[in-house]
Amino acid sequence: MNIHEKLVFVLTQACVAGGRIFPHIAPNSVCLPYVTYFRVSEVPDNILDGEPTTFESRFQFDCFGRSLSEVLEVAESVSQAFADPECGLRFFLNISQDLHEPETNEYRVMMDYSLWHAKEL
Repeated sequence: MNIHEKLVFVLTQACVAGGRIFPHIAPNSVCLPYVTYFRVSEVPDNILDGEPTTFESRFQFDCFGRSLSEVLEVAESVSQAFADPECGLRFFLNISQDLHEPETNEYRVMMDYSLWHAKEL
C-alpha cells in the first residue's frame, strides 16, 4: 500500500465525509460534504549509504461543506482520524484555514499536514 492509499484508507475507516475522499478534485456530481487531498511535497531522509527508507511528506486536505458548522465538523473528523494511534502513522498539522468559495457558495477548511513514512506501507 502506498501513502496515498493509506491516507484514503485511514479517512474511509473513520467514516470521514461519508467516505467521499478524492485525489486533487471531486467529481462534478458529488454530494457535500467531501474531502480532496494532494501531496504538496515529498523529501527522502538524508542518508549516507544506500537508498532512503523514510520520507517526509506534506499533504493538503480540503474539506468542503454547505455551512461553516458542517465543514468544521468534517475537518475535526479528519483531525481525529489522524490522531488515532491505530491509524499507524504520525501526522503533524502545519496550518489550518477556514475559507469560503463564493462561486459555489461552499465552505472549505484547508489543512496542511506533515508525516513521516516508508515508501510502501
